[in-house]
Amino acid sequence: MMTQRDFVSTAMTTTGGIGQLQIDLDVAHARVALTGELDLATVPVLREAAAVLLSETAEEITIDLGGLQFIDAAGLGEIVWLRATLIAVGRQLTLRRPSPRIRRTFTIGGLAELLRESSFGRE
Repeated sequence: MMTQRDFVSTAMTTTGGIGQLQIDLDVAHARVALTGELDLATVPVLREAAAVLLSETAEEITIDLGGLQFIDAAGLGEIVWLRATLIAVGRQLTLRRPSPRIRRTFTIGGLAELLRESSFGRE
């Protein structure tokens, strides 16, 4: 079984430019590293990577936001959906390394608490 896969999506962003999201998926460690833009056009790629990790039995999934340059409401919604999905099955989600810009977007979206906690789940 392959333990690492790359999912890459190129799509039009809501601003009309070319947006790209690269997802480095490490199944063995239940980690996803995001690079680029997570928006309405690229959310399906994160959903595909999450489906791979959800099919595994890891208790915790980690998303590394360090390479993320932009996130919109659809991207925030996808992270909230993943959190809820994991909580429903007794698992947890950890978000790591958000840049100040990404942290601000979470705050504006009313989701700052997701970044204040090192991990969340099992509520």
